[in-house]
Amino acid sequence: MPINITNNLHTITGTAGTSVTSHDALPASTLKISGVLQKPLSLASIQSTSSTLEQSGMQEQHLTGLTSSTLASDLHADGRLITEKLANIINKLHENITSSNLVNTATNKPLSSILTIMGNPPQPTGIVSIDDTAKLSYQLEKLAKTLPKGDIKEICSLLGQNMKSGWITLKNQELNAEKKQQLAPLGTPGASETLSLSVGVSSGVSLLPALGGTGSVGPYAELSVGGQRTTGLSADDETLFFKDSTTGSHVSVAAGAKVKLTDQIGAKLGANAQFSHTNTQFKEYDSVEQYVDRKGHQLNRANRREYIDSSKNHKVENFVKSHLPFNLGSELKNIKYERQQAVNSQHRLNDLLETVLDIKTNVNATPLKEVSH
Repeated sequence: MPINITNNLHTITGTAGTSVTSHDALPASTLKISGVLQKPLSLASIQSTSSTLEQSGMQEQHLTGLTSSTLASDLHADGRLITEKLANIINKLHENITSSNLVNTATNKPLSSILTIMGNPPQPTGIVSIDDTAKLSYQLEKLAKTLPKGDIKEICSLLGQNMKSGWITLKNQELNAEKKQQLAPLGTPGASETLSLSVGVSSGVSLLPALGGTGSVGPYAELSVGGQRTTGLSADDETLFFKDSTTGSHVSVAAGAKVKLTDQIGAKLGANAQFSHTNTQFKEYDSVEQYVDRKGHQLNRANRREYIDSSKNHKVENFVKSHLPFNLGSELKNIKYERQQAVNSQHRLNDLLETVLDIKTNVNATPLKEVSH
């Protein structure tokens, strides 16, 4: 199966053998970008991939798989992208982009990144790693934004979103396994943990200087606003797991007049008012595992930019974001939405792959109904 990708800046050339045994890899191909020879590209055979996946006993949930009427055309195996099948789509996209003269300064960077990732040696299992899935989906969506309106732009956008949906679910599963180990001690009867966070802001106005004197006189106003959140995790003697959350807010307002003659002599007349609100929620789970399965997408944090931005400034920024409360910036929170988006676009993506790239597939994306917010 020849694999040829050519444009004025990038060249990928490879030739596959006429026969491949179940445990053989296809002959190596090479990737050349801007005159720089990259690592060899070696794609495992479908038979080897299927055998390896069966031997490893992968139990990953089927996510946003693209499944054709024949097994040989599957893009996913147990929700994981098969490298060789994805490479075929990327090759066809590249051919269409270059033949349509769509390569320019804007498209070159994400396109180069995609080709570089696909040019790296594949995993022994023949599937795309979770990290590479994050990078490829990010770059495909970025590439789509640089292309003019049309079928190629739509394919890049829908394929990128489909892969993003798969990455979010796979990454969440990976982090859930770590979170279950972390919280395992809290499943012991009588164990508990409490986390508390509080913030507050206050402000006021200055006194007006007194005319012809050294003192001061005038109105004053003060405002104080604050909030607090406390989360408790505990287990009872029957190994049931509980989470209680308390959120509170308060506002304090003071106003009046103040006279200050000297440092020792003065007077203050005014009034103040305080308002507060507290809300407590209590939820019960059968176990720590059930709690993590249902709430992991809110407990965990991950963003695809962390795989892309490697500069020192971005590393510092990503470190700060990873330690902010409420997992701000985490793409895992959108797991239900992204999965539904993949479902909504599956038939359109299937049609475009067949009519534009001549790749017949059956897009089969499953919505995630069990996630609770």
